[in-house]
Amino acid sequence: MFLLYGVLGQPHGHVNLHKVFHAFSAMVTFESMSIGLFTVGVFVAMDRQNGVLRLKRLYPTPPGTYMVSKILSAMALLFLSLFLLSILLLIANGLPSVAAWVETIFYAVIGVAPFAAIGLTIGLYAGARAAGGIANVVMLFLGFVSGVFISMHSLPGFMQEISMIWPSHQLYELCYGVISRAAQGCLLVHWAILSSETLIFAMIALYKWQRMVL
Repeated sequence: MFLLYGVLGQPHGHVNLHKVFHAFSAMVTFESMSIGLFTVGVFVAMDRQNGVLRLKRLYPTPPGTYMVSKILSAMALLFLSLFLLSILLLIANGLPSVAAWVETIFYAVIGVAPFAAIGLTIGLYAGARAAGGIANVVMLFLGFVSGVFISMHSLPGFMQEISMIWPSHQLYELCYGVISRAAQGCLLVHWAILSSETLIFAMIALYKWQRMVL
C-alpha cells in the first residue's frame, strides 16, 4: 500500500513529501495495529485453546511474565517489519534525516504496546476461531476513526473531537510529527494516553489470566 500511494503514486519528477510522510505514518500505524491486535490476539487464543496457558500457569513465574513476553515479541516483530517500509521511504526520497528515522521507529516500536495489550485481552477472552475476526474488526474500526485509513477531515465533527482517545490516532500523530518535523502537540499527552490504555487493557488481561481455571 505504501509502495502504491507513497512511491509509485507520485508524479514523475516531483515528490509530494506530505503524501509520502502521511502514507509512511499510516502504514507504520497499520503495521502496529496488525501485529499487536491480530498476531498477538490469535496466538494467545490458540495457546489458550491448546492448553499452553494452563502449563504456563503451573510455572513458578510472576503472572505478568507471559503477557510481557508477548508485548516484547510484538515489538521485535514490528521492528523487523519496519525495515522494508524504511527502504521504500528511502526510495521515495522521503527520509529527512537518520535521526528522524530512528526516532520514528522508536516511537512505533514502543507504541505497539497498547495494541498488543488489546490483543492479549482479545486472546484471553475470545475463542481461537473468533479471535481473528474480532481483531480484524477492532483494527478496521481504529483505522477508520483515527484518520489512518481516511483523512480526519472526512469524518463527522464529533468523531474528530474524540479521535484523541484512540491509540491509533496518537501513534499516527507521533510518527507523522517526527518524520515530517511538523507540529505534533504535547509529547507527554500522546504518551500519557498510550500508556494509560496499555495499562488498562493489560490489567483487564491480567484479571482474566488470574481467574482462568487450571
